[in-house]
Amino acid sequence: MYASDKINLRNSCFLFTGIVALFFSFRNIYGEDIGFHLHAGRWMMENFSLPPNDIFTYTTEGIKYIDLNWIYQLLLYGIYSLAGSAGLILINSLFISGALFFLYKRISCRLPAASADSYFSSCIFLLAVFAVSPLFEIRPHSVSWLLLCVTLYILQKHYEGNEKIIRWLPLVMLLWVNMHSLFILGLVALGCYAVSVYWKEKKLSKTFLIYGSASLLVCFLNPYGLNGFIFPFEQAVALKSGNVFKESIRELQSPFSAHLYEGGFFHALFHQWIFFDLFTVIAFLSLIVGYKKRKLHEWLLFLVFFYFAFSAVKNTGYFIFAVTPIVILGFIREKKVTTKLKQAKLSFAGNYFKQFSVAFILLCLLLIFFIRSNALYIHYRASYRFGFGWSNHNLPVKATEWLLKNNVRGKILNQMDYGGYLEFFTNQKVSIDGRVDFMGEKNFNEQVNAEGDAQKQNLLDKYNPDIIIFSYFVTPEWIVFLQKQFNWRLAYVDGNAAVYLKNDFANIVPPLSEQSLLSSVKNFSNEEIDSLMHEKKNASVASLLFHRQYFPDEEHNLIAFCFYYGWMNAAKQFSANAFLHAASAYPEMYQNLGSVYFQLKDKNRSLFCYEKYLSERKNEQVQQRVEFLKSLN
Repeated sequence: MYASDKINLRNSCFLFTGIVALFFSFRNIYGEDIGFHLHAGRWMMENFSLPPNDIFTYTTEGIKYIDLNWIYQLLLYGIYSLAGSAGLILINSLFISGALFFLYKRISCRLPAASADSYFSSCIFLLAVFAVSPLFEIRPHSVSWLLLCVTLYILQKHYEGNEKIIRWLPLVMLLWVNMHSLFILGLVALGCYAVSVYWKEKKLSKTFLIYGSASLLVCFLNPYGLNGFIFPFEQAVALKSGNVFKESIRELQSPFSAHLYEGGFFHALFHQWIFFDLFTVIAFLSLIVGYKKRKLHEWLLFLVFFYFAFSAVKNTGYFIFAVTPIVILGFIREKKVTTKLKQAKLSFAGNYFKQFSVAFILLCLLLIFFIRSNALYIHYRASYRFGFGWSNHNLPVKATEWLLKNNVRGKILNQMDYGGYLEFFTNQKVSIDGRVDFMGEKNFNEQVNAEGDAQKQNLLDKYNPDIIIFSYFVTPEWIVFLQKQFNWRLAYVDGNAAVYLKNDFANIVPPLSEQSLLSSVKNFSNEEIDSLMHEKKNASVASLLFHRQYFPDEEHNLIAFCFYYGWMNAAKQFSANAFLHAASAYPEMYQNLGSVYFQLKDKNRSLFCYEKYLSERKNEQVQQRVEFLKSLN
């Protein structure tokens, strides 16, 4: 096979990997930060200025606010005004695709044309996409990935002899410092190359000094000057190891923390973060295999960005984008092969390169279909889904619509993850949002870590809210607390959020009852439920490929909510609806329905459901219930 044919096939593999990444990025909006970014963009457009202090929450009013995301927020709000949620998803996809394009450029320009080792390049590139894909939500990180890849591409080309290209670096840094506080990573990359160049040449060229210095100085050209430049360092201190944010928020914890591996090795193996673990193992293996070929800046980039990723889950994407070329090139033979045995091995590998490429492209096509149908997401029980709208699974979409429809406006006490969405769509202040470094530990502890009844009561007394809205599945202790409060009533619940209103507020809205909740779903007799739970319902391969799959997350959440209220008939009906709508008979459905029948003291139906569940999953508590049921006469 000619070298040009190999290059074309290799590029095709990279292209289809990029398309897989594109489909990964086409997902319903689920990130909690998007709301306050849109809210800030709208405020700036309406007021033609930057927010001087907190405009988002009533609990931090008057506190000075540094907003280095201002260009990103203006861009986001402008696109949303023109193209809605689909526009937001597409612009985020464009940022991610741009980052992958420059990542590909950094790899392809250094790959030998006829190398049989090219098998590694496309496989590792695909693994890198899988490893970073859980972070594809809409947030400024996608912009920073793009600008980091552009920065590393410029620095690498300059290192290889292109003197003029570094002139673009100050412009990149000027844009970066006004879009995201992690512009500091660009300066880190610049420093790694500066050390490497000096080590190699014993001096820095005049061009490098001029444009490197300019890249540093333009970072002060932000609306806050020196305060804006040092803001990332203040963030790093605020989020240092051991503080309350690190202990409470998963994305601020290490990707290798013990929490991720709870449930044993088997559970971790089928968790979506297993791809990052695998990428990390291969990355270190690449360092060992190709340590003689590594330049000093590559060692520095690897170590610095690995430390950055090790510190927090949300930073893992920067490590992947920074080191993927280093990982791939570690497995590439750069020296001329001389022995006949090695030539024979390369010839054998080269003969099957076309077949490998075709198989790789077919794999990418299968992955695209599985992503589009949501089968891949459901397999890993991920919360996001393919689409171009808003996700009610993570955000209070339906609850906010209910508030607006019923014109329920008042002082809101909310779960932190809901703050941004509520700010933007209700256009009013909330109690807390996702800007944790700005909220402060005291405010965070007061609201997010208010676990006891006394703490919750103090919170209500201090802020005197009219509305309480939270994800009852995430914070079920609020259900228990509010059930004991005679001056609060449950007004609304869906598959994600619950809304409680003060009894002397919005009296036109009645309390929610089990009967009114049941009116929103189809109701079944016991015989009809028996038919549903005995039905052999398994999705075919064709269905997994071509039809959108549905996993009953919202029904399962509502079942749990009904358990807290003792609404067992409603719990049974939501279980039946889960069987009706689900693409397959998932084990969790049998576990939930078994628990419903267990509470209803229906031994035979409960035993059937529990045994069906145990045929696919292990669960000590369920096993104990089965043994108890069998012991009954």
